[in-house]
Amino acid sequence: MVVLLVARLAYLAFWCPYTLIEDEGHYWEWSRHLDWSYYSKGPGVAWTLWLTTHAFPALGEFSIRCAAPFFHAITTLALATLASDAFKDRRIGFLTAVIFNLLPGFQIAGMLFVIDMPYAACWSLAMLLAYRAFFAGAGISWLALGAVLALGFIYKYTIILLIPGLAHTLFWDRDRLVLARGWRFLAAACLFIACIGLVPVGIWNAQHDWPTIKHLLGHLGVEGGDTPVVQGAGKGWSYNPMWTLDFLIAQFGISGPILLLALAACRPGTWNTPHGELGRRFILWCGAPIVIFYLLVSLVTEPEGNWSIAAHLSVAPLAAALVVQTLDRVSIQIVARFNPVRFLWHLSMILGVLAGVVMLRLDWIDRGLEAVGASDSVRRIVPMSRLSGADLQAAHVSRLLADLPSNAFVMTKHYGRASQMAYYLPSQPRVYCASAYLDNGRRTQYDVWHFTDLSNQATARELLGRDAVVMGGTLSDWQPLFNSVREVGTLDGDRKRGRPAFIALGYKGLPIPPSGGSGANP
Repeated sequence: MVVLLVARLAYLAFWCPYTLIEDEGHYWEWSRHLDWSYYSKGPGVAWTLWLTTHAFPALGEFSIRCAAPFFHAITTLALATLASDAFKDRRIGFLTAVIFNLLPGFQIAGMLFVIDMPYAACWSLAMLLAYRAFFAGAGISWLALGAVLALGFIYKYTIILLIPGLAHTLFWDRDRLVLARGWRFLAAACLFIACIGLVPVGIWNAQHDWPTIKHLLGHLGVEGGDTPVVQGAGKGWSYNPMWTLDFLIAQFGISGPILLLALAACRPGTWNTPHGELGRRFILWCGAPIVIFYLLVSLVTEPEGNWSIAAHLSVAPLAAALVVQTLDRVSIQIVARFNPVRFLWHLSMILGVLAGVVMLRLDWIDRGLEAVGASDSVRRIVPMSRLSGADLQAAHVSRLLADLPSNAFVMTKHYGRASQMAYYLPSQPRVYCASAYLDNGRRTQYDVWHFTDLSNQATARELLGRDAVVMGGTLSDWQPLFNSVREVGTLDGDRKRGRPAFIALGYKGLPIPPSGGSGANP
């Protein structure tokens, strides 16, 4: 694990070819303006980035991403320890660490600093602490569990979905538990400590008219959200089966074929030993509630595949236990026969190693496809449009700004591009996002900060009459905001379609109020 940690840090410091993706840029933008919470997430990710960027101020993208390998290592150690404790077999713990480090979704999360890796670290530590509180009589683990749940909440709110799984174990397996004396008091203290994580988020939302609640409701497309109402409100209920199907397919993209082994391990009676069956149920129910929740969400709207990534923390220990048990049962006489568990295990290891190697330098694959004349549709399979080009776009924008008056500014349609430009433009200037005021847009953190809120009178006066480089949208989107707008085409390094840039002269201000729920998710 130490070797992998050092290798990941060295890769990020010296060989990583990827520019900041949009979410990384946006979280970095948050870290420049520390607060109790933010529009769509708690403050954990911003606080972490503030620490790392101040610790390594001259190391560029490395200062933003360097925390990800540490959180990955913490997750690995917690899962391996949990597996060893739950199945009473150190081989399963070791194999859990191996499997986790080869899961494609977490290999990506260990390289890029998005919210998933610190969230996963808190979730896995909470699983370990809960197991020791439930089955080892460790009273201190109750208090530590509350602290980890509080910490996890300020990273990602859905860590609360771990609690129903833990409650299931407390009630379903109560006759098998080994609890400390006074465990009810400890459990109450655990919940009290966990609720501390709600405090900064609650304070901030109460001060800003609960934008996070509106954001979450907006994902569901229901009344009260920050997107158009598409469910209820007299329109009835609509459902597209592809929402559920796409969500389920995406789960295999996170874990690969090893997910099939984990599912096989979920069958009742898989283990002969009581501790093995108990461990299986505990680990399974730690991940089940979040999958059930997002399957229900898929009946209302299309969830993103990675929203349930915490459930995949149960995949590695379950799969590892099944593999060890199966290989123990396979005798020398039948080793040559086809065994589906052994086959999936070998396939998963091969694909996991291959995915890990390929992810390190997707730019080489992209250049190879370009060299052989591959079509754009084929090249889009390699997600370089998300992983590269932000620095080139910023350089192009900088050249466009050089031809405008010195007080010209940059405005975008999407918060992610605004954050990337804020990072890569010289002197890291203030960039504005007009998403809430354009067609098919929604409110963002930029509408909460008074200094980037375009509806704020002081901001409006500061920008009035100034020229700008604007990015994204269409000519008709920007014309109401400026005296004249001229398209300049696609920026250098921009591989995504339909994102032209424009020279906009004479900012006039907002002709209409923000959508505040009338726009769609960009």
